[in-house]
Formats: sequence, structure tokens, C-alpha cells
Amino acid sequence: QYHWPGAQMKRVLIADDEPLFARTTVQYLCSHGFDASYVSDGWQALEILKRGETDVLVADLDMPGNRQLELLHAWRS
Repeated sequence: QYHWPGAQMKRVLIADDEPLFARTTVQYLCSHGFDASYVSDGWQALEILKRGETDVLVADLDMPGNRQLELLHAWRS
């Protein structure tokens, strides 16, 4: 497992409507010490982002709920 010296576990959210990509990416990240989870659309991701419990977001740009880059706009604000 990879850890940054003195850093807390990073919380990663994968937002992608391709289940195979999302699951395998979460499995890979978890096996390397990250706290990773996934959702299948932008609306679910927005709800999680609003809670402020995400350090890193990996998002599909072409999926339901993110066609106009809603996640990018929400992440910046």
C-alpha cells in the first residue's frame, strides 16, 4: 500500500456510468490505501460533494447528470 508520509487516507469518489470501470478503479484504489467509492451518475455525485467528504473526484465527462460539467462547477464552488 502507498501512503503519503504524515497524510490521512484520501477519500476518492469515482463518478462514472460504466460499472466495470468504476468497480475496478475503486478496487485498485482501495488496495493502495485509499478510501474509494463510486456512483453511477452526476446527481448522486453532487449529493456526496455537497457533504464535503471527498478529497479527490474522478468523473466521467459524458454521463447522466454531468453533460454540462455540473460536477466541475459544483467542485469549484
